[in-house]
Amino acid sequence: MNTTDPQTQQIGVFRQNLPSIQSSVIAAGIVGSALLLWLTAASQGTAKSVLFLLGLALGVTLFHSRFGFTSAWRQLVSVGQGRALQAMGAMFTVFAMLITFSLK
Repeated sequence: MNTTDPQTQQIGVFRQNLPSIQSSVIAAGIVGSALLLWLTAASQGTAKSVLFLLGLALGVTLFHSRFGFTSAWRQLVSVGQGRALQAMGAMFTVFAMLITFSLK
C-alpha cells in the first residue's frame, strides 16, 4: 500500500533532476563581495558601501527572478497575468527610493 501523496512523489522526482549546488562558486561570490565591500568602505566611506549593498541586493533579486522583465512580460502577454511585472516595478521603485535617500 502506497500512502505517499502523488504530488509529493512528483516533487521528489523534480528534486532528483536538479543539478547539485556549486558550493565553491557561492563561497567565492560571498568572499569576493565581502572583499569589495571592505575595499569600498575603506576607500569611499559608508555611503558608497550602502550603495554597494543595495546594488548587490538588487542583483540577487534579479538573479532569482530570472532577470525578471522579459519573463514577466512574457507571462503578461501569453497568460494575461501581470503580477510578476507589478512585483518587478515595485522592486525597482523601492530600490530607486533607497538609492536616492542614501545619496543625500
